[in-house]
Amino acid sequence: MKRTVAAVVLLLFIIAASICGNIVIDKCRKDIAVGLEECRHGYTEQKVKDLNNIWYIYKPYLFIFVNHETLEEIEKDINLLDTYKNAKEEEYIIACDEIEYDVGRIKEKEDFSILNVF
Repeated sequence: MKRTVAAVVLLLFIIAASICGNIVIDKCRKDIAVGLEECRHGYTEQKVKDLNNIWYIYKPYLFIFVNHETLEEIEKDINLLDTYKNAKEEEYIIACDEIEYDVGRIKEKEDFSILNVF
């Protein structure tokens, strides 16, 4: 009986952690999408800096729930936005789209499922 109760409590803890992770990921995705939408209207250092600030707010929380390689790839892409200040606007927008795709992919990978729990 004790083992059953311990297993149920552990399972509930895992499910709660997964739900919390999905909430953090979803909020991060939405905030980064807003920052990227601002960036798409044209390159300015301030817009890129604001996007970096949004990323660094969520990064510590995302490291708890998400694959680190994916996060490092997104961080690298965000940091590379500074290199597009002298590039064509088309290339800059493509880079923004790539970041948005990668952040959206996090949500798809980490959606709650039995496979993610175990």
